Amino acid sequence: MCTIQDFLAGQRSLVCFLQGMAGVCTTIELRNETTVHGTIETVDALMGMTITDAVLRTLHGEEQHFESFYVIGKHVRYVHVPDDIHVEQTIRNRLRTTADGMSAYRRKPKRGRLP
Repeated sequence: MCTIQDFLAGQRSLVCFLQGMAGVCTTIELRNETTVHGTIETVDALMGMTITDAVLRTLHGEEQHFESFYVIGKHVRYVHVPDDIHVEQTIRNRLRTTADGMSAYRRKPKRGRLP
């Protein structure tokens, strides 16, 4: 679970781009020289990603298949961005949907005081 500070920091960084890539099939390189190929399901504010239909490939070429696989954000070295993804438009769409969702939770201004 992330704090509101983590959430806001994610909106001011490229994490919002990865969050906008939800549903996209891609390859993620990890710092231990392994790769995970699959569909990005969710991305949290600390860049932790849930990958579905994942294939984990080790440095030695061994493969393991997972229905769902979670990658801790600090272990990510590189995320391959498919050619059909428009980076700027993906970020704009993600920030727009986040702003629309947060507007429902904003405080309503108080009107007058009760005696």
